[in-house]
Amino acid sequence: MEVMVRTIGGEEWPLWRELRLRALTDSPDAFRSTLDEERNQPDEWWAEIIGTTAEHPLGGLWVATVDGEAGGILFGRIDP
Repeated sequence: MEVMVRTIGGEEWPLWRELRLRALTDSPDAFRSTLDEERNQPDEWWAEIIGTTAEHPLGGLWVATVDGEAGGILFGRIDP
């Protein structure tokens, strides 16, 4: 089994959306928003929020893969 964690760029917002919606389905109490709220967001919203977050100088987005299959996401931010 090969596990990898890598940064994700703004252009990969469809992958982030897929994994985020999967996480909201699996663990709804772990997030501030709901599956219904995020599932109903337009593509433009996802592209903007993921693009902005991925490029932020004090934050980042990562995706974890197992044997090449995406399975988890992580958001991190430095709070000065």
